[in-house]
Amino acid sequence: MKQSADWFAWILQFFFGLFIGHTLGSALALLFLGGDHLPAQDSFLAWGVGLIGAGLGSYFGDRLWLSLSKHVIPPDRVTQTGPSRFLSLCTGTLGSLLLVAALLRTFGVFGENS
Repeated sequence: MKQSADWFAWILQFFFGLFIGHTLGSALALLFLGGDHLPAQDSFLAWGVGLIGAGLGSYFGDRLWLSLSKHVIPPDRVTQTGPSRFLSLCTGTLGSLLLVAALLRTFGVFGENS
């Protein structure tokens, strides 16, 4: 039997990871960059962490979120195919690149501060 990805579950895990990651990234950006709001040009950090969270969430699925309670409720194995695995890894890689870009902008290597 041919195995296929559960795209609905993949999309739900993707958006949940994006929400959690972006919320955490926004909090980190406000903490490190200071101020009481996040300017649009400094949101690389928030979106980078958000995309990393989306990539991790869609790749690992429930195993990521339920890892602390795996002895009580064992999470189901994630059904991944080549395209779903590729999209998860590309999303995480793009998030990592945005995170590096945010750090480089913070230290003035490129962008408007250089």
